[in-house]
Amino acid sequence: HVARLRAEIGLTLDNVADKMTERGHSWRQSTAWKVEHGERVLRASEVTALAEVLDVSVFNLLNTPSDKARRASTYATDV
Repeated sequence: HVARLRAEIGLTLDNVADKMTERGHSWRQSTAWKVEHGERVLRASEVTALAEVLDVSVFNLLNTPSDKARRASTYATDV
């Protein structure tokens, strides 16, 4: 979900890490990758900053679309 949000606005993992560091969180490219792949938990103190970086609401950052919604979205874009 985070990877899709990042890709939608054209950011690289390095861009995300730099922007998170600018907001006071010591992120590296590997940190962003681990968060995207579920290998690192997003800390509560990082949620708002990452939402800002990805230009989404906290709600949209934390709520992943259900499989049904993803299928409907894919269908809608294919039509």
